[in-house]
Amino acid sequence: MWTVALSQLRTQPRRYVSLVLAILIGTLFLAASFLVSSTAQATLRATLGSTYAGADLVVLPSGSEDVSDLAGTSAEPGPLARLDGVEEAYALRMAWATARAADAEFGTTVMPLPHDPALAGLTVTAGALPAADDARGVTLDAQTADRHGVAVGDVVTLASESGPAPATTPVDAVVTGLTQPSPDPMLSGQAQVWASPAALTAVQGQDG
Repeated sequence: MWTVALSQLRTQPRRYVSLVLAILIGTLFLAASFLVSSTAQATLRATLGSTYAGADLVVLPSGSEDVSDLAGTSAEPGPLARLDGVEEAYALRMAWATARAADAEFGTTVMPLPHDPALAGLTVTAGALPAADDARGVTLDAQTADRHGVAVGDVVTLASESGPAPATTPVDAVVTGLTQPSPDPMLSGQAQVWASPAALTAVQGQDG
């Protein structure tokens, strides 16, 4: 059999070369497909997955239901937070504000800090998170802080851009810490301010 194969290889080498190339291309295609699939899964885990990594259970809204109403706040817990065995129910709420620090002015997304910081997937790079009852304490993502020259201890004035109140009173917030930017695609490219519940209420105003 080897003799026949070797003789055909000598007389018809192109046939064998074509066969080897076909096998090689097919193998490379399969390897590339597995690589793309693995990369996509890893990206999802590093972005959306990291947002919920600290939660034991994720609840998705059905129809027009608002998860924020179901979770409530630390001051006024919602139905989910009142269930037996639930230590904290947290819903990511966003408010938009204009921030002013020194000579810089930029738009930012203001979000409430959960009682357990792990639920927000935050990593503090400098300073510390504000206390829950700190009505002026906020953190800023390190990229934005570096871009605009903001450091821990600086005062950032936040003026709400959302809510029924057309012009709430600006709040002079104190930067207690800097955090790594969230990998959540919804927050990608945005200045990220994490505020204590009291500070967020002050930024939004009573009607925010």
